[in-house]
Amino acid sequence: HRAPEIWLRQVERDGHAERPREAIAPADRLAEMLMMGLRLTEGVALQRVMAETGRDIDGQLDPAALTRLVDGGFLTLDRDRLCATPAGRQRLNAVLATLLA
Repeated sequence: HRAPEIWLRQVERDGHAERPREAIAPADRLAEMLMMGLRLTEGVALQRVMAETGRDIDGQLDPAALTRLVDGGFLTLDRDRLCATPAGRQRLNAVLATLLA
């Protein structure tokens, strides 16, 4: 719980303040990693994508859209990382909409 008083009462009463957890689908994990990671200059580690989703990024994103964004100068993709360029970060909502369509 976000309120410290309620959290503390639950810990005192139950020994924890844990809430039920929901499994997040791999596609939703990927979307979240891209939405957060592409805002950072270091981008998204492809090894982390594999670890979190169980699949390579190539099998999860439209290859034609990815190629267009790389060729257009909005993303860079190498063996290790997918990164937004400065131009891509300025247009990140559109970049993400294209990637996640």
